[in-house]
Amino acid sequence: MKRGLLLLINLISGLLVWAQAPEDTISYYMSSKWFRCEAHLATYFRQAYKDGDVWCVKDFYLSTSTIQMKGYFSEYKNNDFSIENGMFYFYHPNGKLESKVRCINGKREGLYRSYDSTGRLTDSSWFKNGMPCKYGFAWEDGILVGKAVYNDTGSGEGEEWVYYKNGVLSDYWRFCVGYKMDSVSLHYYPNSNISCKEYFECGKLLKYDCYNTDGVLIGVDCPPKEPEPLDKKDFKKSVKAIYERIRYAPPPDVAAMIKNKQLRGVILLQLCVDMKGYANVRVLKGLHPVLDKYIYDLFQDLPRFTPAREYNRPVESCEEIEIVI
Repeated sequence: MKRGLLLLINLISGLLVWAQAPEDTISYYMSSKWFRCEAHLATYFRQAYKDGDVWCVKDFYLSTSTIQMKGYFSEYKNNDFSIENGMFYFYHPNGKLESKVRCINGKREGLYRSYDSTGRLTDSSWFKNGMPCKYGFAWEDGILVGKAVYNDTGSGEGEEWVYYKNGVLSDYWRFCVGYKMDSVSLHYYPNSNISCKEYFECGKLLKYDCYNTDGVLIGVDCPPKEPEPLDKKDFKKSVKAIYERIRYAPPPDVAAMIKNKQLRGVILLQLCVDMKGYANVRVLKGLHPVLDKYIYDLFQDLPRFTPAREYNRPVESCEEIEIVI
């Protein structure tokens, strides 16, 4: 047995004993969707204890035996924590800090920073009473891909720019009081031609203008500002076919482990489809090396999809998939 797993088992065993005083201590398992669940279906383990007037909550990755989040909440009602109050720290599975921010009465306050799994800064921005203020910057692989300037008072008024990694402008927004979209939002193809214009009046969308890849106006019926999902019919059909192969036609070694109940639990995958419709899969939480590789290989045979679209452009879209064994 791996030392890290042994340590986690000992930790959880101690917590379950410790959690027999329900008035000030709580512990339970959670799925990848953050719902309470049985241990064999869990991706995370949560422990919480009352610290004065707040609850200190810690979540752990079961797959790596490392902390995922530490934060403070003011309320615990209906089996749920609410109203963030205090510092919050989030971590990557490798233990490196993912982000940190202070919350007051459920709203971000002060400097927010986030980092990639190697420790490089990916976001640095200020908040006041839950609203962005002063400035904000975003990086990807060390390249500046976003910047923003806001009113210092925390009113939410300001402007944002997003760039492709080659430096071409991707999106521009202007915001009125309350951090509501205002005036004209501009969106561009990677070739720098405009793809979509949105016209707002302080939060109210008035109309769209749509352009082809040559920058020529073609209509006023663009996709919404949020990415449209992949072709759900084809996507679900493909994933269902893989799931049925896993359940009903696995290779002999995997079938034997499933039959003997050596495998029981959840495999969590991240499936991303790029702007050209090609799929890429990553195992976020495995169950057994043999089974993990078998499932990974099955997903390499996925067909080419119609990519998701946003602002009249194809965009990368990612989904998490749970496979229960």
